[in-house]
Order: sequence, then structure tokens, then C-alpha cells
Amino acid sequence: MASTALDRLVVAPPGSAAGVTAAGPGAMVGTRRVTIILVAMACSTFLVTLVEAMPTGLLTLMAHDLGSTTARLGLIVTAYAVVVVLFSVPLAAVTVRIPRRWVLGACIALIAAATAVGALASTFGVLLGARMATAFAQALFWVAVLPGTTGLFPAPVRGRVMGRLAIGNALAPLLGLPAATWLGSLISWRASFLVVSALCVIVLALVLVLFPTFAPAHGGAARAPRPHRTRFAMQLAQTALVVTGAFGMVTFVTAFLTEHTGFAQGRSPGCCSPRAPAVCSGCLSCPGSWTGSTTRR
Repeated sequence: MASTALDRLVVAPPGSAAGVTAAGPGAMVGTRRVTIILVAMACSTFLVTLVEAMPTGLLTLMAHDLGSTTARLGLIVTAYAVVVVLFSVPLAAVTVRIPRRWVLGACIALIAAATAVGALASTFGVLLGARMATAFAQALFWVAVLPGTTGLFPAPVRGRVMGRLAIGNALAPLLGLPAATWLGSLISWRASFLVVSALCVIVLALVLVLFPTFAPAHGGAARAPRPHRTRFAMQLAQTALVVTGAFGMVTFVTAFLTEHTGFAQGRSPGCCSPRAPAVCSGCLSCPGSWTGSTTRR
């Protein structure tokens, strides 16, 4: 049954029916190891999403500490997004032959280092530079994490694997962003950055130790089985609209509430999570019930 496919996972040699490979022909990855990899990758999506979103809850604190304005600090969000959009495809092309283990490891390491540098920044320029470095890493991270992780699993369960990876994205605004905003209000926005950087180091260690090394071309999800330009273009347009609207709202909601409505900064963490329960429940329910079996062929 499809529901038990994860428990019977075998990473097969190149060209096998399972369509996935590990370090070499005949290599196998045990269920326990691949489950830990999946959890680690879900944690990585949580942290990468949180790193991107943290300034939205800490913008006013960061602006006050750096002697700037929230409008100017908002540029670190805009510039971040521009870098991700412009460099995702070029970076994917440059690293197409590099095993996903090393690509993911390099991305997470750079995110951890750049986030730590951002936490220690004393000027807007240093913070902007650190965020740009993080954006470069994120641009490549999303290119690698989805095919790299789902490629370890048989085709019938890849939809569910993607859904479980997306749980990290959902939990970032549900738990991560309010927690980071609360910690920033309690101690400093720099403390939030440092904590996330340390958590990235832990995930980095798991990736380097557990993730198998295999050529990207041998991964089971390296190529779409039936690519379709029109559907792909429609998905890009829909994603652009949704993400632009969502981040446009959350970026300045804290600043608007605290500066124009008299809302206390200490209560702002509660503003970060109202939409997240619906997102999280969708990720938890859909992958387990129908995503894996109804993926468009």
C-alpha cells in the first residue's frame, strides 16, 4: 500500500524501477536513516523560511537599533527577494553536476555564517551585505532541497515527501516567527539571529553526516517525467502573486500596528501567526491522504 511505502524504502541503483540512486550501484539507504534525513530537511526548510521572514517581525527593533527607518530597513526584504529571483536559475545551472549533499551543505553553512554576521552588524550596509549572502544561499537551497530529498524516495510517495518538507515552511510562520519576534522583544533582535544561526549549524551537521552522495542526474526526481511549459508558466505566475501579496503584508504589519495604531511591541508576536494554522493543517492533511496518489502524470 502507498501508505507504507516509506517504511519499505530502498534506494536503488541507477536505472532501476525505483528510479533513485545512492552513492553507487546497489547502494541502499535504511529506513531509519532516510527518515532522519527527511526530518532534517524539513527542519532546514523551517530554518531557511524563518531566516527569510525574521525581519518582518523584527523590523522596528532593527531600525531603532541601527538608527535607521523601517522604510529603509524594508530594502533588505526587497533586495533579498530580487537576489533569489535573479540567481536561482543561474546557480542551478552552475551546480547541476554537483551532488546535492555538498550543495545543501554549502547553502546551509553560508546561511548560518551570514545570519551570524548579520546579528553582529553595526551598520545598515553590513546587515544588507549579510542578507544578500543569505539570499544567494537560499536561491540555490530551494533548487537543491526538493529534488535532492524527494529523489531518495520511490515515485509513488514523492508527493507526500514534498508535503512533509512543506511542513517546515508552514511551521516557520506558525512557531518560528512569533518565537523570534518574542525573543527579539525580550532580549534583542540580534539574539534571534544568533539562535537561528546555531540551529542551522546543527542541521548542517546532519546533512553532512547522513545525506548520501550521488550524482544529481541519478536522482529519482532529477527531471520532470512529463514537463509542460504552459502549466509551469502558470504555476510561476500564481506563485509570484501569492508570495508577493503574503510578504508585502507581513513585512510591514508589525511596523504599521506599532507606529500607527498604538499596538504594543511586546504583543506583536501574536500578529505573525493567524494565517499559519490553516497553512500547516493543509500540509499535514493533504500529503497523508491524497497528494502522493493523485500527482498529475
